[in-house]
Amino acid sequence: MAACGGGSKPVTAPDLVAASPKSSAQVVAPASAPVTETASAPVAASAPASTEAIAPVSASAPAASDPIVVAPAPASTPVIIIDARGDGALMGITSESPFPTITPQSEPADLQAALQRQFQDLGISVSNDASGGTASSLGNELDGMDGMGPPLPQRLAASTAAIEIEQRGSTDMLGGESISDYQGYLAQWLQAVKAAGKIAILEEPGPQCGNVNPQLPAYVAAMDDFAKVNNVPLIAQYQPILALSDWTAHMDASCQFPDTALNQFKAQQELAVIAPLVQNLIKG
Repeated sequence: MAACGGGSKPVTAPDLVAASPKSSAQVVAPASAPVTETASAPVAASAPASTEAIAPVSASAPAASDPIVVAPAPASTPVIIIDARGDGALMGITSESPFPTITPQSEPADLQAALQRQFQDLGISVSNDASGGTASSLGNELDGMDGMGPPLPQRLAASTAAIEIEQRGSTDMLGGESISDYQGYLAQWLQAVKAAGKIAILEEPGPQCGNVNPQLPAYVAAMDDFAKVNNVPLIAQYQPILALSDWTAHMDASCQFPDTALNQFKAQQELAVIAPLVQNLIKG
């Protein structure tokens, strides 16, 4: 296996599909103060925000002295909100040394830009509700012990999102839980999402190098089996990323966190599953 590299190497074709051009949606950058990650105080992500794009002026545009009318981009009615919950990689952490570095070009931000671009609709919003740290696990999220607020059922009741994406499996074993415990948490999660009247989506974590997390494949398999048995749409990340010959070059030195290029790849994996659901919501 190739050694883990930094995060700046460009993605090579044809292994990693070319990322779509950046959307004009802007994402609020995290606070400038360094974030200290502890087991009891996970890092919270800033929700991505979007701004309206200005259409380029064509060669036949009016003279500079004439007023230029720019039509606003259409917005869906009602606004479609997607909650993305998960660990530090989903949140946008690209490195933890010496302090967590959080990129505004996170996977949820890239998904939002891709959806807005595909549907030409600024009314589509992806809320980054992921958290970092060793306390970031599905069990802790359900109990309100992940530093992100009350127990998950209460968060779901207060959320106006139509779609719930849950990406787990990379840090769940750090609390000492077993695969059986994890499967039970998945069942509780699905029950809570359904009770809130939302569309449930599961997302695999991406791979990590070598012995960084030897239990990770078992957690991925447990999620895959649960999704299949319970007819929950699944966003595949683990095997598609492993199939990329240079994926380790897009991980940080610890080989736990992807760079922005790999985040874009992961967002395209999400888009394939989420876009048809958004299309149905737009149609009503």
